[in-house]
Formats: sequence, structure tokens, C-alpha cells
Amino acid sequence: MSPVINLITQKLPGITLNEFSEQQLQRMKEMTGGDITVDKKAKLGDIPAHKAISMLPIPGGSAIKFFSLWAYSNNVGYSFFFHSTASEFNKFGPTLTHMLKSFKSVKTLSQSYPLASYNDNGFVFRYPATWEVQKVGAYPSLSVFSVLRLSPVTHRFAMMFL
Repeated sequence: MSPVINLITQKLPGITLNEFSEQQLQRMKEMTGGDITVDKKAKLGDIPAHKAISMLPIPGGSAIKFFSLWAYSNNVGYSFFFHSTASEFNKFGPTLTHMLKSFKSVKTLSQSYPLASYNDNGFVFRYPATWEVQKVGAYPSLSVFSVLRLSPVTHRFAMMFL
């Protein structure tokens, strides 16, 4: 089983981190059976967060270990999920810690234009449909692409994925 990472954002005006965390924790209990360790002093970048760890036994004597982190700021709920086999879980700790510490929330503009999608190796990137995607290099374990915004002011974005 390959490890899985998800980050979900939701616009949720008028609630607190505790309320958001309880909603997410209830879902985790339903999925894993309820044996969950919770830490309410976590952070997602600089945003206060709650984190939880749980395990789900699977047939054959092994288990899946789940790590979830919930943060809430400026009416947006952030849900970060990671899971892998329990036997491999700890080897991802330094990477997860780095990802969570380096998180930055950025101000976005309201979306008033159609979006297109870029798909590669299980990664999906949504961008304005008037932009052009140019693949500029590919290796067996690396995808590199850039997005060129076609307008009087040109912005160029490059992203690399290992």
C-alpha cells in the first residue's frame, strides 16, 4: 500500500477550531473505530491546529496508521490527512513535520473565470483556462511543468514534483 496525503480546504464561516476539529474527529472515529490520540497544541504553519493519530487493523495482521491535522483560520477549515501501513509510518515523520511547518496560507482572488486541469502522475493542478501549460522536462521520477499566463502582464510559474 502506498502512502497517501490529502489537504482539503473548506469555507466555513462562523465556527471555531474546536467545532471544526470535533466534526473531523467524528468522521475519523467512524472510519477507524474510535481509538484515537488527540493533541490540541499542534500547528499548520503558524495556524493553531489539532492533530490526531489512529490505527485501523486490516486482515493479515497488519494495520493502517492515520495522521490527521485540522486548522481553522479566516473562515477556512484546513484538513490535512496522511496514512500508510503502520510498519512504514514512522519513516515519513520528518517529511510530514517539514510539510506542516512550511505551510503558508496565501490570499486568493475570487474566481470569476473558467478553470482547466493539468494531470500528471496522480497530481491534479487547476489553473485559469486562458493559461497555457508547457511541459518543459520529464524524467522517470520527476515531472516539471510551467504555466504561462497569456496577458499583457506575464507571470510564469514553475513547479517540480518528485
